[in-house]
Amino acid sequence: MTNLAGLLERVRKATGSDRELDAAIWWRLVGSKAETDAALIPQFERNPAAAWDTLMGRAKWANRPSPVPFYSSSIDAALGLVEGVLPGARWAIGRRFDGIVFGTVEHGDFKPPATHGPTPALTLLAALLTALEERR
Repeated sequence: MTNLAGLLERVRKATGSDRELDAAIWWRLVGSKAETDAALIPQFERNPAAAWDTLMGRAKWANRPSPVPFYSSSIDAALGLVEGVLPGARWAIGRRFDGIVFGTVEHGDFKPPATHGPTPALTLLAALLTALEERR
């Protein structure tokens, strides 16, 4: 499930750090556009977690840090993704008095509704995916 709507659904259901989710986001928004072993493309489409294991086992990544940032647990990684996917986008994130985190990502004239989530990173990811869906 690597389409935008599917990723948005997974992000909204997430409660914290999830490396399989990170891999799926990376593949959909970054990795599929990068120089990648062509054999991994169908595998990522079917099962990102298994493809992740395959990718990390390949010689070119064996002695390197993971190519997939910790999007679901790091606000810095999530912001880097926003800036990479939607250069010049405006974003905002905050916490309400009751503890709920809310955020939005706006690009050009697109002003999608604010999203919410359990953590700043997940909220920002949901806001980015919402903005990308709205632009379609």
